[in-house]
Amino acid sequence: MAKTKELSKDVRDKIVDLHKAGMGYNTIGKQLGEKVKLGSEAPNSKVVKVPGSFRRRSSLTTTTGPHPGDDHLPAFRRLVEEFSDVADFLLVYIDEAHPSDGWVAPAMGPRSFEVRKHQSLEERVVAAKKLIESFSLPSQCQLVADCMDNNANVAYGVSNERVCIVQRRKIAYLGGKGPFFYNLKDVRQYLEQSSGKR
Repeated sequence: MAKTKELSKDVRDKIVDLHKAGMGYNTIGKQLGEKVKLGSEAPNSKVVKVPGSFRRRSSLTTTTGPHPGDDHLPAFRRLVEEFSDVADFLLVYIDEAHPSDGWVAPAMGPRSFEVRKHQSLEERVVAAKKLIESFSLPSQCQLVADCMDNNANVAYGVSNERVCIVQRRKIAYLGGKGPFFYNLKDVRQYLEQSSGKR
């Protein structure tokens, strides 16, 4: 059974201390030295395809671990449907932010479901399949799962959810980290400007 790459106790303590000091996820991420930067080469993270999702090429990379019942998913779905002719969408299912056997978040709606902390890649893929079944992602968006070493999550400095737009292998747009700085209106504006669609 593959183990999850856990943060060291020192790093976890630093995150808690920074959060208690009133710093948000963006600031904490910068304090910890995230790897992805606007204009930099996009990390080519290893991910696993989730059976049942569609894939073309990848121009828009959405690296996220959406919470079941998340209000962002309908807006994300609309973006995919409206801009799939000019961008490809990839949703990366990452380590569960609020596992039912860990830091539990309250149910966020009628479609909420419990997900235990992933102990293997197979468990992560099963949880990702629940996402497809529960939230009906558009066929133009492929769903993949981050590997158990959380390489995509770490490389893109995700936290819970984040949108990154990759063009010509460079980070062209680097969205804020969710849940507080995740802004699909900015993503829409960027796609409208870069594609000429209004």
